[in-house]
Amino acid sequence: MTATDTARTAPEPSVLALVLTYSAPRALVTCIRALVGQTRPPDAVVVVDNAGTPPAYDTLAAAGLAGGTVTVLRLEENTGPAGGHAEGLARFLASGHDFVWIMDDDCEPAVDCLRALLDDTHGTTTGQYLVPTWGDREGERIAHPAWWGPLLSRDVVERAGLPRAELFWWAEDTEYLLWRIPDLGYERRHCAGATVHHSRARGSARRPAWKYYYEARNSLYLRFRLRRRPWKAIRAVLRLCAAIVLWEDHKVSKLAALGRGVVDAVAGRLGRRMVPPPASTAPATGTVLHLLPVDLARGAQTYALALLDALRGDGRRHVAMTLFSTSAHDDRFEPLGVPDGALRRLGFDPRVLRRLRRVLRSLQPDVVVAHGGEPLRYVALVPRGRAALVYYKVGVSGASFDHAGHRLLYRWAARRADVVATVSQEVHDEVRARLGVPHDRLRLVPNGRDPAPFAGSPERRAGNGPVRLLWIGHCNPGKRPDLFLDVVARLRDGSRDVTAQMVGDGPTLDDVRRAARATGTEVLGRRDDVPELMAAADVVCFTSSGRGEGMPGVLIEAGLAARPIVTTAVPGASTVVDDGVSGFVVPVGDTDAFVAAVRDLVDDPERRIAMGKAARARCLEHYTLQASAQTWDVLLDELSSS
Repeated sequence: MTATDTARTAPEPSVLALVLTYSAPRALVTCIRALVGQTRPPDAVVVVDNAGTPPAYDTLAAAGLAGGTVTVLRLEENTGPAGGHAEGLARFLASGHDFVWIMDDDCEPAVDCLRALLDDTHGTTTGQYLVPTWGDREGERIAHPAWWGPLLSRDVVERAGLPRAELFWWAEDTEYLLWRIPDLGYERRHCAGATVHHSRARGSARRPAWKYYYEARNSLYLRFRLRRRPWKAIRAVLRLCAAIVLWEDHKVSKLAALGRGVVDAVAGRLGRRMVPPPASTAPATGTVLHLLPVDLARGAQTYALALLDALRGDGRRHVAMTLFSTSAHDDRFEPLGVPDGALRRLGFDPRVLRRLRRVLRSLQPDVVVAHGGEPLRYVALVPRGRAALVYYKVGVSGASFDHAGHRLLYRWAARRADVVATVSQEVHDEVRARLGVPHDRLRLVPNGRDPAPFAGSPERRAGNGPVRLLWIGHCNPGKRPDLFLDVVARLRDGSRDVTAQMVGDGPTLDDVRRAARATGTEVLGRRDDVPELMAAADVVCFTSSGRGEGMPGVLIEAGLAARPIVTTAVPGASTVVDDGVSGFVVPVGDTDAFVAAVRDLVDDPERRIAMGKAARARCLEHYTLQASAQTWDVLLDELSSS
């Protein structure tokens, strides 16, 4: 019998999953559901409740998750991540389990994560230190060692001991996972097949003084006293000082807290010396004002309306208001009352400032969300009282940021925002690089759509007649409707039996209608029955040049409708579409590649169906409106409390 055969026939090792939670009921339920729903579930789950509110047991009991393999260890006081993980690992050492799988409550492991981690041990239960692929839902990536799903064998924890509880908050994971365990000779191995999604949405827009105290104290203490790297310690403290001076409110109190942390680090005074305020137990209240450019139900406006519907009932009042009104006014928006005209096209309409100032005084919102750069420019210029400001950037600006004046304007406006939320990693990277927004003020809030309208999409199989191609977009040069018509013409020239439909309005609609006649393409204009049109289609095409794109909603809609999509490689496309699995992503401007990809799907009905199923599964897992609304809900909670 070979070693591999022996590993396969050996009894499975036992695993204890350790979850630390503090006053995050929604995140905790999501995490525990992901744990008990593993293809290879842990043998036991211990939830360490760091004296949070509501009690973790009550939260899990209400969700039907308490009992069975899930137990709750509630601490008498908040001991911070350092003390909480130390208590949890002590519980593990007192148990008989072979492995401990550690995570915070804002982690959501993929369904096969534990199975992949255990497979990577090759049946060995000693000397194991494995980490999954960490990331958010916008793209997996390796991060610094943290409590985001490492798997440790018993002997590693026995030799390393417990995390330093006296650190309370900040850097206890770095000291334990990055320094202490590797210093004992254990290799940290990355398991590429295991994934843990981690949410950053719980971080506050502006950090409280106590966090500056602990970060300064622990960074200085660990790097100076333990690692003997004083230059890194000094650099870390200077970076914190700069962040307070440039970005924070209450600068004096926060600088004082930082200074106290430096003094305590030099003196070696650790422990919980600055007590964080207790988490609020009050339900969400207040007003959130969502500002949009114009009252046309497309793109950002469509998403905002659906988001508000999903957030209703969260205890807050949500108001959707548009800066400019058109003749095609949508009654679901509250208009500011400024007509869309020449002043807007010139770039600035002073009437918006006057009316927006009155609205803010009247509503007194707790949070203002500027959906796009145009609302941001205006709201950044008016007093908003105590309201926090979120800039939701839904597309890349690209070459427009090459103009120094344009870039400086948006750098200034973005600095007025408490949080810049971005729809995709590409937008996130642009904001950080071109606008200089610090990482801790950035949030990733992916696009999402409601799956319900697309749930009944039937599978179209061979023998149903011509293959139907569908294009959906705004009729303008940037969306490249001409490319779609070229694809249709070339497929027909190649004797492919296809029909084609185009949905959308815009400034070039008449030109598109004229060009479409030559290819026999049906131009439907603006429609409200997109789910039905997708259900009747075989392949969805997205031909955008990429300018202003962030994460096109039509890609998600096509996926939820179980339709394969061929898209240009615009920002967000490779995130939503798994190239070659749920559709094809082709280079922008490569017409030959686009035609070839569509031709492959036209010629292979079974592949169309398989890709459609993969697209639906991917979008249901990552890009539902409910998932997006939950991220917003957590972010709004943080902004309201801070």
